[in-house]
Amino acid sequence: MLLLIIVANAQQNKAEIAEKLKAIEAGWNSSALDKDHGVAYKTKIIAEDYYQLGDNGKVENKAASINKQVVSKETITSVVNGPMTVHFYGTNVATVIGSHMEKGKDKDGKPFTRQYGWADTFMERNGNWQCIGSGSTEYKKDK
Repeated sequence: MLLLIIVANAQQNKAEIAEKLKAIEAGWNSSALDKDHGVAYKTKIIAEDYYQLGDNGKVENKAASINKQVVSKETITSVVNGPMTVHFYGTNVATVIGSHMEKGKDKDGKPFTRQYGWADTFMERNGNWQCIGSGSTEYKKDK
């Protein structure tokens, strides 16, 4: 009986953590609407040893990833988050897989609509969940 209670509590905790991670992701995507293009939010949630494989095929560390947003001349006007799933690996590592669509204007003022798919891996460190790695791709429409 005790084992069943422990398993039930672990599953409940995972469900709560999954919702927390989805909320972090939703906030990350929506932070593109901020005046700083999400720099402050991203700086807070990604680890110092973070790496990403961007939709441009380049591997970037935390500093390079954030700098890309600092110098961005785009304006994001709308973000719609798609469905997300969370997969756990032990008790302190999880991957969130999802998508989002954004609308805005590029540096020349030309409107765009883009949709991305991504996978972000989080690790709990000292009670905080931080993103340690990401990969994304832009879904291109056939012309």
